Amino acid sequence: MAEGGTLNLAGAINVAVLSPYAGIYVFDYIEYWRIGVLRNDVSDPIIGTEFFVGSVDENTFSHNDWWGPFAWPNQAFNFDVNFTDNSITVPILTASGLFSGTAALNCTDNAGDLSHVYCGATNELFKDPLNPNSGNGEHVIFLSYGYSAAGGPREFYTELVKVVD
Repeated sequence: MAEGGTLNLAGAINVAVLSPYAGIYVFDYIEYWRIGVLRNDVSDPIIGTEFFVGSVDENTFSHNDWWGPFAWPNQAFNFDVNFTDNSITVPILTASGLFSGTAALNCTDNAGDLSHVYCGATNELFKDPLNPNSGNGEHVIFLSYGYSAAGGPREFYTELVKVVD
């Protein structure tokens, strides 16, 4: 308070960081590989589902409520965007931890375990060429990631398209 005192508030306060790349996205394409077997029966129904990608700081974003095609209500993992080349580091675990399994997998450290999800050509932000720095741009985020579990890796590849107002 102005005079130096404090006031305790119940609950949490969420602070947002403004970014043209945060906002509502839809799953435009998704693959889920379970121990080397493509599971379109799980992935296909998710196409078109909207969800929120939040901005944590200048280059860190939160992927909320979903791990691949699996609902993960009120949970999130983060990913970092290198704006020099638009490459992405994913997943970065948050307090939510890991959706399942024993360890997170990414294309940099675990490419051998992610043999089905295009590690060589994914994990990037594609800025809308008509509105590259606009919050109204139809930006696309490509992500490949996974987790280790009994029997073998679970692999995810998603193409997320920002919903344009």
